Amino acid sequence: MNTDELLPCPFCGSNESNDVLRSEASRHFAASVTCFTCELTMKDFDEKVTEKWNTRTNRISETELIDELNETLESVRKNLIILQQMTEKLNNGNNT
Repeated sequence: MNTDELLPCPFCGSNESNDVLRSEASRHFAASVTCFTCELTMKDFDEKVTEKWNTRTNRISETELIDELNETLESVRKNLIILQQMTEKLNNGNNT
């Protein structure tokens, strides 16, 4: 297996991961992949380490992420307006 088969780091997104390293001496794992950027290391049996490294959950596109963030931002804006109105009412009630 070579680095071309590996997706970017599942933690930090860096492409600076090393090749799959195999260990003949260990009984706990037979191979590992390490990210040079964040130092995340995944260890597993030889045939599973690349699959494990390349597995992602909840993949969404950049466009979907931007849409989701915009919806959240709009919700925060609406809540801020409500809080400002409530604060004004409370302040006006205390001034009379």
